[in-house]
Amino acid sequence: MKIISNNKAIEIINNNNLTIHNELWHYSYNFTKNATYKVIRNSGSISLIKNNIYTHAPALIYTKSNFNELIKSKNSTLLNFDSHDKTQRKVFWFLRITTLEDFLERRSKSSNKPKKHFPTTETYLKTKNKINCDLDIVDFDESFFIYHYNKIKRNDYLDASSIVANLKRSYPDLPQSWIKLAYLKKDSNILAIALLVDDGKSISLENIAAERSSLSYGVYVCTEIIKYCSDNKYYSFDAGVSGIYGVYKSKIFIDSFEVFNKHTHTFFSTIKKLFKSL
Repeated sequence: MKIISNNKAIEIINNNNLTIHNELWHYSYNFTKNATYKVIRNSGSISLIKNNIYTHAPALIYTKSNFNELIKSKNSTLLNFDSHDKTQRKVFWFLRITTLEDFLERRSKSSNKPKKHFPTTETYLKTKNKINCDLDIVDFDESFFIYHYNKIKRNDYLDASSIVANLKRSYPDLPQSWIKLAYLKKDSNILAIALLVDDGKSISLENIAAERSSLSYGVYVCTEIIKYCSDNKYYSFDAGVSGIYGVYKSKIFIDSFEVFNKHTHTFFSTIKKLFKSL
């Protein structure tokens, strides 16, 4: 398998009109200055895969927009996420930004109880009026984040200092200025707080903690981030690559993709073969 430099990759991308697979984006795609790429040739087509694949980011793959053959690389994106499949696996949690109204309408159409479920066209304003406080998105303040996140997180969740350290260790090229905080504040109480990465094109949700409430403060924060992204012409909102836990991600990131994981893929292929032989 041929390995090429970033400069050579740019030349191949331009000469072959390659685009990012599935038209995705993640802020890690900015970190390509010293990158190398694997060259894949399939059925007369050429694709490039960035060698450095981050654990919590989708693989950066350039290919023809109409090339549908599975590229088996760690964290390469596969089919659209199937929210009805409860099997534990890795997902790139992703939303293409249009307008808040469009997002809410899509949620309403997919819900079997749009007048009850949040967020939908039918429930958004009702919930917003009940919560009655605005979302603030500000520059990162580590002590502020650590204090308030730890105060309202669940006891079994990772502490805020570890979250920040993991983010900086995972993405050593990450500019400090891209790290942001979003929070809901009512009177003197922080109801929810989220750690974000904002590269100007996308906003990525790294972690979130919220007070327990029937008003679903965490989901509301994410919905207001979608509004912010729409108002400011962002391309996407995502929550990186992770397993399936909780319910808020499938409510918010409705353009998500399953990702390829060699261990998981091999395991389920074996199970399927076993059942076929019975």
